[in-house]
Amino acid sequence: MTTWLLWNTVVASALALIVGLICRFNAGRPALCHSLWLLVFVALVAPPVPLEFAPGAALRDSLASWSGLAAELPGDDLAALDAAALAPDASAVEWDAAAGRPAPDSGATVFGLLSAPAAPSLLDRLASLPRGTWLALAWALGTLWVLASQCTRIRAFQGSLARCELADPSLTRSVCAVAFRLGITPPDVSVMRGVGSPSVWCFGRARLLWPCADGAALASARGDPALIAHELAHIARRDHWVARAEVLAMVLLWWHPLFWVVRRQVHDYSELSCDAWALWAYPADRRAYAEALIDAQEQTVTAPLTLHGLCATGRDVKDFKRRLSMIMSRNVSRRAPRTAVALAVLATALVLPGFSGETYDESSGGAAWSEGAELGLVDGHVLATQAEQLFKRGEYERSARAFSKLLSVDPDNGLAHARLGYMAIMAGEYAIAVEHLEGQLAAGHRPDVAAYNIACAQALSGHTDEALSALGQAVKRGFRDLELMGSDSDLDTIRHTADFARLADAAARCAELHAKLDDLGMFSSESDKLALYEALGAITKLDGEAQHQLGLLLLKQGRQADAEKAFRSQAKAGYLVANAHYNVACARALLGDGEGAFAALEQSAKLGMNYAAASEDSDLSSLHADPRFAKLVQRLAAPAARKQRFSEALKQGDLDTATLVLEEMSVSDPAAAKLHAWASFALAESLTDAGRTQDALGQLGAAIEAGYRADAVVFEMARAYAYADQEADALEHLDHALTLGFADDEALAELLEARPVGSEQDRLELLVRAEQAAERADKEGAYKSKQKAKDKEKSKDKEGGAWAKAKAWFSGEDA
Repeated sequence: MTTWLLWNTVVASALALIVGLICRFNAGRPALCHSLWLLVFVALVAPPVPLEFAPGAALRDSLASWSGLAAELPGDDLAALDAAALAPDASAVEWDAAAGRPAPDSGATVFGLLSAPAAPSLLDRLASLPRGTWLALAWALGTLWVLASQCTRIRAFQGSLARCELADPSLTRSVCAVAFRLGITPPDVSVMRGVGSPSVWCFGRARLLWPCADGAALASARGDPALIAHELAHIARRDHWVARAEVLAMVLLWWHPLFWVVRRQVHDYSELSCDAWALWAYPADRRAYAEALIDAQEQTVTAPLTLHGLCATGRDVKDFKRRLSMIMSRNVSRRAPRTAVALAVLATALVLPGFSGETYDESSGGAAWSEGAELGLVDGHVLATQAEQLFKRGEYERSARAFSKLLSVDPDNGLAHARLGYMAIMAGEYAIAVEHLEGQLAAGHRPDVAAYNIACAQALSGHTDEALSALGQAVKRGFRDLELMGSDSDLDTIRHTADFARLADAAARCAELHAKLDDLGMFSSESDKLALYEALGAITKLDGEAQHQLGLLLLKQGRQADAEKAFRSQAKAGYLVANAHYNVACARALLGDGEGAFAALEQSAKLGMNYAAASEDSDLSSLHADPRFAKLVQRLAAPAARKQRFSEALKQGDLDTATLVLEEMSVSDPAAAKLHAWASFALAESLTDAGRTQDALGQLGAAIEAGYRADAVVFEMARAYAYADQEADALEHLDHALTLGFADDEALAELLEARPVGSEQDRLELLVRAEQAAERADKEGAYKSKQKAKDKEKSKDKEGGAWAKAKAWFSGEDA
């Protein structure tokens, strides 16, 4: 731990000197300076990570040797201790562990026990504690004190927040107008007595606090919008998240002088950066903005309350003159150059202790991969999981290499195309991004998001027509995140167009219709549902699920021609295609078009439609007399019949017959991938129980290729190896299964109890990982439920809540 702190201090100190020099010659780029000081902050607080591949490993070792703390380094085990210290003490008394007393043959006597030295007193024990223990104790006490004081201050200020007043309509209108100008969602606004400066409250939901003096809110004429823009810029730049991180770092590094220096610089350049945003938003109000800041500064110095948030001014006036000078005399940039920041991030990563090479190995036991390795089916699934983990952790370069490796064996992997497309946009490689995102679209992986990201890439490339076309495709496929469309800077080049406004209105209407459909109960009338789905289907013509529901409702209402159009749109969107063609056949049959109905039924059967009750479907009654109908019905019912035969053979333990039926299913129903995957997995479980390991592994390979859950298949492979006493393979596949997210800790415990593969430590680690996966799965399920409810509530607010108020404010009315 001490070595880590020493290393971080050396790196952060060197970076602080370099950044200080850079900032001295870049006074007009406060955002760049702020980003660089944030990197220094990260370098100081970065947690210890594995150091084996770090370029500075030699320096780390020399520092550890100099500090006399080599025994604390990873891997320095008992070998770091003096051999004499490990030798047995000849005079030590042997103990009988069972009885809890000296062993009879130890030579100890009653006299010897009574004459033993008295136990050391508490003071003697404290005096004998090593210096490191005292330092750790002092740090722990200081940390508790800082934590308690911060919690007390935050809680006390929250009590003051409870007494805040609601903002008047004119102030709220101003805040809303500035927020839309900056491209962010308007925050809550409260008026607070006893403070002198506007601020953003960072703990909990971000809130704008506006000062109130003598019963009236602070107003500065023309400088007022710029002052609001300064505060909202903190939210746009995510400074409130930085403030939260600073509080956590303060609790741990309260004793570190460099932390306070870096924190002060981060604060100062944060304020300068927000000044730059305010000047960008209201360039004609420089003087009025400066006067507003001076008024706020004067009131802050004499205000009875001290704000705990992101304030436009503070009690410290040391750097206030520099801010005013920049506001009145400089042309400043509100954003940091991406290239410069990227180079700085790379340089910082190179000197941090955890920078490693090409090999990736999950600390939780994930399998390693290298660029030259061949990938099998299981390896491909594991690599996809690891690449996604790297992406979510922000390790984009390594994630891109992993996803590229995955595409070399699975060119149609939608997730890989999606992630590579997103990262290409971040890197400014827009043509490559479009290529990958079109691959995502072709793979059917979240097509609405793929089309939206294509629009972003085309807009950033300056291709206005292509961007609007892609955005239109996104809306037609069901994209309805109006908040993202309104704030995404990638779309700035097309946001002023009439087509963008039309598409934004369509997305808003789509969100509104979905909210109303969610509100409909199970006993609501079909006419109400139909009206909503017709309106939705007119917008989202490429949303397969919406077209499917619309077609079913239209069919029930006797509008067969319209239903056919909806089902054909469903098929075009790639949603339940075989089912869509079957429903087209129903519509054509009801319209009296027998040939069209037979053509659609034929197509449905080719695509693997599995429907044993087709002969009883009244929609097809006009086809019953035709001899072709009986043959088609037999083909539609055949998959269900084969499934029944397979299940009966499996239940009776006739594995050879079950294998033959499965082979027949593969030949006769090649499009029924889900059925094949289920049957192969079920058969593999029985083959494993029967001791037929190789046959079981063959079926599991077929199951994973047909799309069965990879984590379950790989766990079953591990079970097959374990029952065949192939421990190494069993452990490897258990590791793979857990990396893929296998969360059935009870099944794992049952397997390890029946076949205890590996060491006790191996089994314990596997069980711990499975329990953690189960907890994550439970939390994710709960989060998704809460998020769905939140999204529903947000959509409901579109018409009667915040959006209506915003519209009224812009029109000058009080909502």
